[in-house]
Amino acid sequence: MSRRMKVTRSGTHYVLDDGSAYPSMAAAFRAVLDRGGRVHLDWDRTVIKGEARPRDFCATFDGQDAGRIYIIESGMSKGLWKAFPSGHNRETNRMGTGVQLVDTKDEAVAFIERRFTELMAGSDPHSIPNAYAKAKGLA
Repeated sequence: MSRRMKVTRSGTHYVLDDGSAYPSMAAAFRAVLDRGGRVHLDWDRTVIKGEARPRDFCATFDGQDAGRIYIIESGMSKGLWKAFPSGHNRETNRMGTGVQLVDTKDEAVAFIERRFTELMAGSDPHSIPNAYAKAKGLA
């Protein structure tokens, strides 16, 4: 399993949990990938209409949505965790995408954190162009 590394913004730089600083989020995330890790995202309960949903969590990084996971409560996939990565890399103008079904919450967390790290590092082969930018010929 890849190591979870905390990345924080400090003024105009992004700092890894080992103290190394980078001039951009992409550079910091690439450094995490180069070390075989993934960024440790902030996780909170999903709140819809003021109510916290059971077994449903949203991930963020520096205020940006990074993904959502929840347990499937009925049907053939009952008991599996569904993971939806998201995010928007403004440098590459690419959006996170994909859905994964996994057995455990830890696997769902790892999937979201890995995909978001790859997206923000500019190396996510699963990301898609921003539809608006593509229509305007910018992507």
